[in-house]
Amino acid sequence: MINKHNFLIDYTIYGKDKSIIKNGKIRVKNKQSEFEAKCSLEKYLKKKYSDFSTLVIHKCDVDILGSSFDNINPNIMSTFNRIFGGKL
Repeated sequence: MINKHNFLIDYTIYGKDKSIIKNGKIRVKNKQSEFEAKCSLEKYLKKKYSDFSTLVIHKCDVDILGSSFDNINPNIMSTFNRIFGGKL
């Protein structure tokens, strides 16, 4: 079985006129590698922003906490959410 991970990516999107469209941070889920996560993000952003020209990735880390909660039984998580108001 191939391990899949979640990645946290800090990025900046530049438009065709070289202006900054957006600075952001996003979680990319269920990717086998950092490269796959970055390519997936670029593909998503190209669809979302019609003026997209360039993507600059400042940081890309495996989201250890987010990945560890993906395989938890949903009943446990719903109990956790009721107790703590859905905040991790």
